[in-house]
Amino acid sequence: MSSDAEYAREIVEDEGVWGFVVYRCSYKSDGEWLRFLQILNDNVRESLEADDEEYLDLMDTLDWAVQETPELEGASKEEIRRRFRDWASEHADLSSPRSSFCIMVDQDCIDATLGAPAPPEYDSEHKAFVYIIDKNWRQRHYEDNVDGASGGGKDPADEGFDPLDGCRMDDVGWMKLAVSHVAPRAFSILDDPGWEGAYRRPPKVVRP
Repeated sequence: MSSDAEYAREIVEDEGVWGFVVYRCSYKSDGEWLRFLQILNDNVRESLEADDEEYLDLMDTLDWAVQETPELEGASKEEIRRRFRDWASEHADLSSPRSSFCIMVDQDCIDATLGAPAPPEYDSEHKAFVYIIDKNWRQRHYEDNVDGASGGGKDPADEGFDPLDGCRMDDVGWMKLAVSHVAPRAFSILDDPGWEGAYRRPPKVVRP
C-alpha cells in the first residue's frame, strides 16, 4: 500500500498541485491568519518528513487556493458549500479529493490552533482543528404524510441526533478535522476509504 505522501505525489503528477481549497471566514487579524497558515504548513511539512525526507519537495506543489473576501466573515457552512460547488464546477478536470472537499477556517479554528502546541511540539490533545466540508452532501427529507393524509410537505430527515445547524442526521456534511491530520493524511483518506470511512459527527475532532 502506498503512503499518504506517495498518494499526494501521484495527484501532483496528474493535476499539478495537491491540497484542499481553504475558505477564510474570519478577518479579525491578518497576523493571526498568517500565523494559522504557518502552523498548518508546518504540520504538513512534519508529516511529509515523518514519511520520508524525499517527500519534502511536495511542499512546492502544495496549493491551498485560499478563497478570501471580507464578505465571508461569519459565513455558514452551507454558504461555503455553495461557493465551493461553484469553484469545483470551474475546475471540472480535477478528480482528487481537492474537487470534493474543502477546508473552512473561522475564528474558532484560528483561536484553537493558535492556542495549541505548534510544531515542533505535538498537539497531543488535538485542540487545533479546521472544518472540512463535503461538497456533495444534501439534507435528506421525507414526505410528511401522517395517517395516510395526502398533500404533506417535506420535512428534514430526523435520525434522532441532537441538531447541528438544524440537522438531526448522523452525517451533517462537515467534520472538525485535526490540523495535524489535514494533509497528506486526510487528503489521502478522503480518496480511499472516503468520507464514510473518515466521518465522525461533531463535536469530535477527527484524526483519520
